[in-house]
Amino acid sequence: GAHLFSQVYINQSSDPAAVQKFIDDLKAGSVKLMDNKVFVDFMKTFDLMIANNYGKADPLNFRYEEEPLLLTSGQAAMWYQGNWTWPNFADSAAADDMDYVFLPLVLGDDATAYGNSQIIAGVSKEMMIDKEQNSPEQQEAAKQFLNWLVTSDAGQKAIAVDMKLIPAFTGFAYAPEDPLARSILSYLEAGNTMPTIATLPADHWEKIGGILQKYLAEQSAGKGNHEALAQEIETYWKNT
Repeated sequence: GAHLFSQVYINQSSDPAAVQKFIDDLKAGSVKLMDNKVFVDFMKTFDLMIANNYGKADPLNFRYEEEPLLLTSGQAAMWYQGNWTWPNFADSAAADDMDYVFLPLVLGDDATAYGNSQIIAGVSKEMMIDKEQNSPEQQEAAKQFLNWLVTSDAGQKAIAVDMKLIPAFTGFAYAPEDPLARSILSYLEAGNTMPTIATLPADHWEKIGGILQKYLAEQSAGKGNHEALAQEIETYWKNT
């Protein structure tokens, strides 16, 4: 839920300052989500996803392990996930017979609207050097290791091929080989990616995720209410 709802913020504008202003206005209590086109369109898409999935009978207890099997067997056409899931179904025999790509999460029917041609792409893995809990010699060794990792043939191969990560640097001798990474690269090269949100409150994942999960269960039973959901989210932000 919290993963999904981030698109309500991100899709507001291609300008990060405008996205931040929207969040600030939510905090100030000056946003009525039911009057916001992105939110209204998001709810239509969310309802469509709820109505058309294998777990709709008991959505909060549907097993994650079943989802890649449904995809690779051809029973499911789409799976709302990221490229971190490739190991979940890469070993399936069906994986060799099918091509996998990412699709934008479309909100509304305006093909030109921001977000309807883009996918979210962000950094999922980071390496940092701690300057407090080690010696200058250890810090220097860590710098040398990181430099080796991104400049040597073995290091580049480890990043792109073995770890299946998309390199953050140009001039790499290797590129990820799995279709999900290749799909992301195609969006990156076309300039059709959106950034993630890094400034959300610490409890956003838990609180907004819980609100969306409650709505998911209610809507699966035909009792979902957009206005009530919007009010809960507005209340969360005003109290943050």
